[in-house]
Amino acid sequence: MENKRRVSLGDRSTGFIETGTDFLAALTRQHLRRSDVPALDHRVTVSGRSNSGSELQSRRLTLDAPARSIASLTAAAVGVRLAGVDLVLDDTGTVAAVLEVNTTPGLHWHSLVNGEPFDVFFEVMRRVAGQ
Repeated sequence: MENKRRVSLGDRSTGFIETGTDFLAALTRQHLRRSDVPALDHRVTVSGRSNSGSELQSRRLTLDAPARSIASLTAAAVGVRLAGVDLVLDDTGTVAAVLEVNTTPGLHWHSLVNGEPFDVFFEVMRRVAGQ
C-alpha cells in the first residue's frame, strides 16, 4: 500500500520501499514473514535504516546562528562548499551532535516539505546567489 501511495506522488515520489536484505531482516526481527498480512492498526517496521527520505519526515526549520555556524564549519572542515549536514538538535533547538556531512546531498528527497511542494534547487541557487 505504501509503494502504491508513493506512485501516486508522481515525480515527487521518494522512491519505493525495497524488499531486499534490510527489509527481510526487519521482518525477521519482528517474527514476521513476507507473506504475513498485519491488521490495519498494526505498525510494521520495514527497514532498519532511518534515512528513508520520506516526505512525511522533511520539515522546514529555521536554524539559529550558532547552529548555522556549526553546519558551515563542519562542511568547511571536510572541504566542501555545498553539503547536507545532519544535525541532532535538543528540545531547545541547540545542536547536540553532528551526525554526518553528505558531500553529495540527496536534495531530491526534499521535494515535499511538511507535505507541500518545495523547490529545493531554487532555494539552493537563491542562497548561492546571495538573494
